[in-house]
Amino acid sequence: MPENKKIKISSDLILLKVIFITVIVFCTGILLWPGRESIKHYLIIIVILGLILFFLFTRSSIYYSEDMFFIKKWRKDEINIPLENIISIKLSFLGFSRGENSWVVKYYSDNSEIKSIRILPNSFNSFSDFIKACENKNPEIKTRRWSVGINELFD
Repeated sequence: MPENKKIKISSDLILLKVIFITVIVFCTGILLWPGRESIKHYLIIIVILGLILFFLFTRSSIYYSEDMFFIKKWRKDEINIPLENIISIKLSFLGFSRGENSWVVKYYSDNSEIKSIRILPNSFNSFSDFIKACENKNPEIKTRRWSVGINELFD
């Protein structure tokens, strides 16, 4: 399958990254300002925001095509999963992305283990198209387009 047939469904959270970088630069500027008595609070803020920023930059990129589901993890090889191996796609109460909640996708890995991944959808491609493609390949897939939060504990 050519590379251009992949459709990205995960968000890059660019605005959130820019906000965190701006706050880190601002706090660093305050640290470097002459006459600052207490710097430990700003150092703690910079470290915490730096860790969150690291998490944001190392999130997995998720793609799909008409036959496959692709997970590209940071510093690892791409994982290819046939759409037939996806067993559930459920809306999650946790997480947010431009007014949309996150989705939890469960699938069978190469060694038949059930694994899951949380997807924060991007706003440029319709996540419902991904769900339809999965339903076409696996009519027995479990989908849930609603969530009240507590139901995630029992899945």
